[in-house]
Amino acid sequence: MVAGENVYVMERAQEYAKCLPANESTIMLYLTAWESLCHYIFVLYQRAYRHFHRLRHFDRGAALVEIERAKKRQLSLAEQSCSCQKGYMLAQAWGRQYMKGGLLLEAGSNWCRPQGASQ
Repeated sequence: MVAGENVYVMERAQEYAKCLPANESTIMLYLTAWESLCHYIFVLYQRAYRHFHRLRHFDRGAALVEIERAKKRQLSLAEQSCSCQKGYMLAQAWGRQYMKGGLLLEAGSNWCRPQGASQ
């Protein structure tokens, strides 16, 4: 699974979790999952950064196509890292809202019900 797909899966899982009764362990699970995913994507980004600069500065025989591919991979991972950080911050806000006793979406609300489902 590509790192960007992992971010999408986490976003969908968190949307689903908002439809369920939340508790502290659920929130901690999502925060830990987001944090781990962001760390994983950052490690991938670091590797891509090193690979691109190694090709660009030290490997004189590297083909231009290979250098461009490495650059695109690095940029893609940078975007995915930003997206992951955004998801993590939203999960933190969701957790803070719950801890303060703020109103979360209740199970059975229209947001959680599939379109066309009866009340």
